[in-house]
Amino acid sequence: GTGMSSTAWLILTIVGAVGSAACLYGFYGDRKRGYPALKALDSQFELPDMRRRYSPEELFDCFEKVGPEGQKLLCRLWRLDSVFALFLALVLAVVSHNLAAFRWLRWAMYGLAALRSLLDLLENALLWKVCAAYPARRRTGEAKAASRCTTAKWAAAVVWVAGMFGALLVRAYVLGK
Repeated sequence: GTGMSSTAWLILTIVGAVGSAACLYGFYGDRKRGYPALKALDSQFELPDMRRRYSPEELFDCFEKVGPEGQKLLCRLWRLDSVFALFLALVLAVVSHNLAAFRWLRWAMYGLAALRSLLDLLENALLWKVCAAYPARRRTGEAKAASRCTTAKWAAAVVWVAGMFGALLVRAYVLGK
């Protein structure tokens, strides 16, 4: 089959890029409800899902430091991050489509992009559940599961990036012949 038209890929590119940019603005540009608001509550604040892993204690400590207001902001950010994960999946798919010369590699890259986004969605759902329950309940099982999702998400992203470098090297070799 011929697959999707170049117009369809262009539309996916625009939707993915604009959607991702809007979400990133929501994270870092929104001073009242985004990352800057959390930094204002705790100058040492670091998003747990931007780390490779974290213990339930580190997660509860994070909630403790930002307080109930910060927890509301975190829950909002994890919902926004779930939307971002979908737009990012589009961006990664477009990049995979444009760079991977071989069909098998392209499909492997699509799979990694989808896996990364699914892990991100699961991670966000678990983090949201743990955060919403705290301090009344310390959901350590879900906190550990969230951390494992975070680690796996970053691993999928690293393998995707390595695959893209491989695809670029193959493309350079093929074009150089």
